[in-house]
Amino acid sequence: MKTPAFLSELPDLIIRPFVLLGRIVAKTWFVIFGRVSWNPPHWFARSRAAWIGFSEANPRITATGLIAIFLLSCGTAWTWTWYQNRPRPHRVSASIQTIPVTKLENELKYPPLVVRFTDPAARLEDLKKPSLQGVRLEPQIAGAWSWSSDKELAFHPTEDWPADQKYRIVFDKTFFPAQVLMERLTYETQTQPFSIAISQLELYQDPSNPKLRQVTATLDLTHAVEPGDLDRHIQLLMVGGSAVFPPSDPAPHFGITYGLHHRVAYLRSSPVSLPENEDFMKLELSKGVRTTQGGAQTHDTVEQKVKIPSLATAFQISSIEGNIAKNKNGEPEQVLILSTTADISTRDLGKAVKVWLLPKRKPEAKEESESSDTNETETADQTDSSAETKESSASDESEETTEEAKDEILKWESATDVPDDVLDQAKPVQFTVIPSEKAQDRQHAFRVRVETDGELYIRVAKGVRAFGDYPLAEDYNAVVAVPELPREVQIQSQGGLLALNGEKKLSIRSRGLSAIEYEIARVATTQINHLVSQTEGKFEDPEFHEPSLFNKENISRIAIEHQPIALENKWKANYSAFDFYEELRRPSDGGSERGLFFLVARGWDPAKKKPITSIKDSRFLLVTDIGILTKKNTDGGSDVFLVSVKTGKPIGGATVEILGKNGVPIQTSKTAADGHCTFPSVEKSEREKWPVAFVARNGDDIAFMPFAREDRVLNFSRFETDGAQNIGPEGLDAFVFTERGVYRPGDEIHIGLVIKQRNWHGNLKGLPIETEVVDARDLKVQTKKLTLSESGFVELSYQTANESPTGLYTINAYLVKNKQRGTLLGSTTASVKEFLPDRMKIETRLSKGAPRGWVSPNEMKASIALANLYGTPATDRRVTGKVELAPAEFSFPEFKDFTFFDPLIDEKKTRSEQTVDLGEKKTDNDGHAEFELQLERFADSTYSMRFIAEGFEGEGGRSVTGYVNALVSALPYVIGYKAEGDLHYIDVNKPRGVDLIAVDPQLNRIAVENVTLKVIAQEYVSVLKKQENGNYVYESVLRERPTKSEKIAVAAGGLHYALPTKEPGDYVLELRDDQNRTLSKLHFSVVGQGVTARSLETISRSALLRPMPGAVSSRSNVKKFTRMPGFKRTPPAASSTSACPKASKAAVTSTSRSCARSILRKFSSVRSATAWFRSQRMSKSVASRSTSKARPPSNPETRYGSATKQIVHRRL
Repeated sequence: MKTPAFLSELPDLIIRPFVLLGRIVAKTWFVIFGRVSWNPPHWFARSRAAWIGFSEANPRITATGLIAIFLLSCGTAWTWTWYQNRPRPHRVSASIQTIPVTKLENELKYPPLVVRFTDPAARLEDLKKPSLQGVRLEPQIAGAWSWSSDKELAFHPTEDWPADQKYRIVFDKTFFPAQVLMERLTYETQTQPFSIAISQLELYQDPSNPKLRQVTATLDLTHAVEPGDLDRHIQLLMVGGSAVFPPSDPAPHFGITYGLHHRVAYLRSSPVSLPENEDFMKLELSKGVRTTQGGAQTHDTVEQKVKIPSLATAFQISSIEGNIAKNKNGEPEQVLILSTTADISTRDLGKAVKVWLLPKRKPEAKEESESSDTNETETADQTDSSAETKESSASDESEETTEEAKDEILKWESATDVPDDVLDQAKPVQFTVIPSEKAQDRQHAFRVRVETDGELYIRVAKGVRAFGDYPLAEDYNAVVAVPELPREVQIQSQGGLLALNGEKKLSIRSRGLSAIEYEIARVATTQINHLVSQTEGKFEDPEFHEPSLFNKENISRIAIEHQPIALENKWKANYSAFDFYEELRRPSDGGSERGLFFLVARGWDPAKKKPITSIKDSRFLLVTDIGILTKKNTDGGSDVFLVSVKTGKPIGGATVEILGKNGVPIQTSKTAADGHCTFPSVEKSEREKWPVAFVARNGDDIAFMPFAREDRVLNFSRFETDGAQNIGPEGLDAFVFTERGVYRPGDEIHIGLVIKQRNWHGNLKGLPIETEVVDARDLKVQTKKLTLSESGFVELSYQTANESPTGLYTINAYLVKNKQRGTLLGSTTASVKEFLPDRMKIETRLSKGAPRGWVSPNEMKASIALANLYGTPATDRRVTGKVELAPAEFSFPEFKDFTFFDPLIDEKKTRSEQTVDLGEKKTDNDGHAEFELQLERFADSTYSMRFIAEGFEGEGGRSVTGYVNALVSALPYVIGYKAEGDLHYIDVNKPRGVDLIAVDPQLNRIAVENVTLKVIAQEYVSVLKKQENGNYVYESVLRERPTKSEKIAVAAGGLHYALPTKEPGDYVLELRDDQNRTLSKLHFSVVGQGVTARSLETISRSALLRPMPGAVSSRSNVKKFTRMPGFKRTPPAASSTSACPKASKAAVTSTSRSCARSILRKFSSVRSATAWFRSQRMSKSVASRSTSKARPPSNPETRYGSATKQIVHRRL
């Protein structure tokens, strides 16, 4: 059979593309690289000839083989692609969180090792188990595995992690559910390496001994070290080779003490003497320090340097600058801020400071200091000067430019520019020392007042010595520009009420302005609803919610006025007045009515005829004679009182409206002759009737008060208030109780209810109530409807069954309204428990016996004796123990009149309750067990300790509990005092003493020798502090000033000490031992008359009201003050004698009305009222003294109800 032509040509067809491709590659190769000859090896030629011969002889076999190879290649590629894309089983992966270093605390809480899974991997039955099997750590560490969630597994160690240790986490195949396939069952992690950081490296100077200087540093360790090993790796080296340690002090010239858990080391060098030249000390910590937690070592050398100044460079002036700071009254002051490199008293530094105002610098002086002595330079300078003269006469613009350039040139730039003859002509400038926050500080402030441009020459004379006896080696000279006071305009006084019958003028203070532009926006009284509803903030300075959409331009008519100012210079403050008289006239074209104004005062540039927008002040003013006081009642209604601001008398016949959001009155009323009217509740008004303001009209006069706005509410935070909040709408209170509170299943629970109206009025007979009993499963098991008797007392009961669930039962009482359950009046709880007799008894004792006073925490143990019911020892029983610690104070019934001071209390640290689990133990053959209480770590404080032990039966979970209490403190003794009277209110020059005693832990009186008694006066002073933004502001800080110090001895029988009462003020009496540790401290206040002093709480808010005759003016020069307890030196503004009758519960409303009238009639300004209200706070402490003077009650609400809740447009 003849072979078909196609099959014979098939090999050529298959090979032809490759041949063609080879020719193309060959030609490309020839073009690029040229001809390359290659002679194939013999085996290649023979193989090729054999293949060609075989193909020609067997074309069918050859073609079949080639096709098979091609198909096999395609099949292999497809199979591999299918294999790569076949569905795979979902496998869960896990990630290991890095184990952090254990946070350093009193009680270490070891961080867990957390394993997070991408999908839920926990067995349901394992989620609640405290310890799991099937997972382990290699190497092992004590602890337990538990599931935090179905995706998070945690290992909680019972000991700290070693440093730089690698761990393998190995899971058993059976640990996970069958449907969970893990990517792998072994994971690795590593703990944090051991490292040491140097912090707080400094040259320390002992405050009590300035000549003692030491280099101190704190070493923060990530893991504990063995004492002694760290010392061997530390070196103190002087970089410049200076000898700062005494020759008698051998190396290593330092000592180390350890802090918490040996993870904090405190380095303190030997005493350091200052070298002749400034040098640096290097603290070098070499690598190789070994930790006791696993034996890891540090891998890097750590070093840090501290500067050791020489005696000549230890104290230097680092900088000086001029600045502007505003005092408490908002007045800008010129201050010089001087910084030093060492601590020094500002007062001592001020004695060495001199300040001069330099004269204006002349061009010749500038040329002589900067040019050479050559004639060419002088000629050039003269040519330049004449050129400048010609240039200045060319035009006004060039003249101004030249003057500005000349001013810049004529400034004194540095102290070296100022020759001695110029300094002799300088004018001395007086300055005032501003107290610093600390007695010795590095920032010092001096107040100056210079009302001209120029430069100040400051010199600090050499020889002044800083703290530590460091002298200033050379005079320090500097030139500082005179601090320029800012241009400003301010509307004087505070508040937003201007008396209609007064002068109608506002005092304006300005500085550096030749004219002021006033923008007066008169608000129509028909727009009060929009004014209130679209603004927020203070009454005198409201802010619009969306000023771009709605502002004062929408509700007012705006007028502009310009007022020239007689500007003497730009340094002095100018006082002018803005007269409202013309603005109060009714416009001829109708327009806006008088009474409500937005006033904006801003700077005005007459030359450019443009306002200076950056300099402005604004105020909202209500010009009226109507004073409004409102009181909200418990029923939601309101009482309104109107008084005349001018006369203080009530306004009768005036119309009062509650204005809705749409401007339509919701309610309207007229005041009676006593100026009082009432309104029912408007709390249910909604939408357009939502109340926004009270509006009062009396003829053409009008006033308003925003409805229930926060800034109108009188602040009672300075007064002591107590009691239940009166917020119930029905005004009823219920007291629900059971006869014993604990019952067994099957007992009958007897319940009593007492219901009363809060004002003790009203007839409650027949009032329907509903009671319900809710069991421990939160199911209602009984519901009853009852009616009250006339007494308001009702009784009911609930019968429990033997199978009733045990737990907490709740009994609720509700008011019934419209046959529906209403307000919850009261509730109580009762406990239902199974009572089983104990089959064991437990006894607990402390190793140091039952103390009368307190016990020391060192080596404290607790012993437990567990016995069966018949007295035989309960052996091999499980016993658990724990210690509960709560912060406590020293107080003993034997000395109930004495107050004891705890020297261990640190006011900067917060003490909290703690519970220490002591684990569990087994009783021995005698039924005894002993626990180490581990109280040494709490030796730095005083705690009330309760040790609780629980002993369990051999089978089952029943147990008995025993406990013992003790006061724990490491103090060997405490000192207490008993005052002869109230220490918060001692009349000046009146004898007042205290009895001092010292007691030991057994409450035996003991003698204490060598005690230093100090009396310290506490005063508030204004200091200048730098804020984060660089501005300087005055702040009031408490400054302590020692007034007396003496040595005393407290005998075993006690000591009577008379307190110094010659000068009014706040004082602290301290007792310290020979190591300067505080043994006792007490505060006392002496009140009376003395020279005026600065007050932290000075009331500087003066009203815009015109003062009445006889009232104390806000500008009065009060040279005496009465020192009162409870607040700091506030000058009295009015008499504190009460003008209101005593209130009774039955006449709260009438008392409120009469009291409101008398208060507003009595005081001419809110400042006077403020001082009177504050004086009420004193009466509580004064009441305890024997006096014939009648004093007002301590709480205004007790006397006046809540009628003073809101006051006339002023917030006290």
